[in-house]
Order: sequence, then C-alpha cells, then structure tokens
Amino acid sequence: MSEFFSLVKLLFLDSARNRLEMFFSVLFPVVFLIIFGFVFGSTSESARTVGVALLDEDVVKELEGVGKWRFKFFSDREALVSAIQKGELSIGLTMNGSDMELLYNERNTNILGEVKMLQIVVKNLLEKKLNNARSYFTISRMDHSPSGKQITTFEYILTGVIAISVLSNGMFSMITVFGSYRKKGVLRRIILTCVKPLKIVSAVALVRILMSFASLTVTLILARLFFNASIPFDWFKLVLTLVFSTLGMMALGLLLTAIFKQPQAASNAASLLNTIMMFFAGVYFPVHWMPSYVRWLAYVLPVKYVADLVRASAGYVLLDGHIFWAINAFFLVLGLAMLTVAANLFLKPE
Repeated sequence: MSEFFSLVKLLFLDSARNRLEMFFSVLFPVVFLIIFGFVFGSTSESARTVGVALLDEDVVKELEGVGKWRFKFFSDREALVSAIQKGELSIGLTMNGSDMELLYNERNTNILGEVKMLQIVVKNLLEKKLNNARSYFTISRMDHSPSGKQITTFEYILTGVIAISVLSNGMFSMITVFGSYRKKGVLRRIILTCVKPLKIVSAVALVRILMSFASLTVTLILARLFFNASIPFDWFKLVLTLVFSTLGMMALGLLLTAIFKQPQAASNAASLLNTIMMFFAGVYFPVHWMPSYVRWLAYVLPVKYVADLVRASAGYVLLDGHIFWAINAFFLVLGLAMLTVAANLFLKPE
C-alpha cells in the first residue's frame, strides 16, 4: 500500500510541475470563466430599458404587463431621439399623430431581435385597442426550474467550464502519462520497480480525480469571489459525476494515445477535439442556438453529456434519474475498461 501512495505522490507532484498539463487541467477553463464572466457581467439578468414619449397610458400599462421591459418616460419626441443618439438608450417608442414610431440604433445589431419582438407586441396591442377586441383567454407565465431558481447565462457557462475542466484534465493527462512518459522512458523505469500494472493505472486515475476536484474548487472560489455566483449543487451527485466523468474522459485520452503513436500528434489531435467540443457541444451556449445542420454534432461529443450531468447535479436540467445514473455508469465502465487495456498495452515489461 505504501508503494501505491508513493506512486500517487510522485505522479501528483509531476503533474503540478508540468506547466502545460496544469494549464489545460486548471487554468485553461478558468481563463474562459473570467472572459465570459466579465462579458456577461453578474449572475442576474436585467430587463432592457425602453424610452417612451407621448404614448397612450393604456398601451404603456399593457407593455409593462408583458414583464419584458422597463420604461423610461420622456417629455417629448426630441428628448427621446437625443437620448438614443447619445447611446443612453437603445430603443424608444413614441406617438406621431395617429402613428406609432419605434426608434432604435440600427448599428446595434444585438437589439434587432428584441426590436422585432417589441414591434409585434405593440402591433397586437394597438389592433386590440382599435378593434375593441374582447379577451377570451388569459395567458399567464410561470417560470420553473428543478432547483426553484432560474439559471442565468453566467451560471450556464460556469457549469460548462466545470465540464471542460473534466475533459481537459482526463484527456490531456492520459496523453502525458502513456504518451510522453512512454517516449521518455519514465514508464519503463516505473515498470522495473515491480509495481503491478493495476496499481499504476489506479494511481494515475486517483491523481486525475484529485486534479478534477482541485480544478472544481478553484473554479467555484473564483466564480464566488469575482461574480458572486452560488450554484445549489447536490454534492452527492456532483462528486460522483466528477469521478465517473473524469474516468470517461481519460478513456478518450487513452484512445487518442493508442491511435496516434507519437505524443505530439496525439496532443495536437486532443487540442483540435477540445476546441470542437467547446463550441459545438452545447457547453458554453445551448445546442438550439447552433444552426440546425450542425446540432447533431453535439450529440456525438461526450463532453455534452458531462455538462448535462453537472447541470442536472445543480437542478438546472430536468434529467431523468435513470438516464443520469446510466450516463455515469457508462463513463465509469468505459474508463475502467480503457485503463485495463492501457495496463496491458503500455505497461508490459520489455
């Protein structure tokens, strides 16, 4: 047992000294966390302010009932136009005689979708008012999430950062251990110590799991300190998800190591795959945001399911319990199977 923990200590210290490995395991996900965190601001979502001038009070009340916008009142049209031109507001509404004017800065392409939505809502309200239409249905909206809290854009990204850290930690570490170590003769020296292959792969797996928890800790602490983010995780589910997903991503790294004999080629392939997964697996942005002809790609990339498990652990995704544990079991079996193969493939005495 002492030789096992000595090997764990040796591998852990070597990982800590390996700058490239530490970057991809811990710092790389944190970089994205900081970038997206400052882009999206805080963990709360705020409604856009719309300027109004000379607008019918009934129309304003109806728009306030939608709950999508806040309204700032101006005394006349000129003051509203001036505020939009100065960049104080992005959208404005005003009455010009019997016509409704929708004013906005067309250079700001980020608001075009919201302008279209506001145009449709105002048109429907005016038609209803002019035709004295009677309401036969009352529609109410009730926001609900499994945790009782609506997920924000930043929290969605934060859970994706955790998934990417698991991917990077598992995949790149296997290339280092069974690729670079083999090329440098480190594995050969470990084998000559008569440590059993099973103990070696177990030590490697334990170190990677510890690194995953280290990355999780750093990520959550920084998210709390800089962005006041607090995610209501079910820690039992999250801990098991982290362990099993790390083993699953290690299997992916072992597969690349077996396909590409040279560590540099395997590392390049892993970097390319890592980039594809970040942007096409629904990790940082929902899958339905992507064009329909590439959405299928997300469902064949394993990190999507890691992100789903993390979000389900926080109660942000409705994932059936059987599916949740089935995905975890799949990652566990796959990881253990590939580690067994690695023990026989890479740890044979020469």
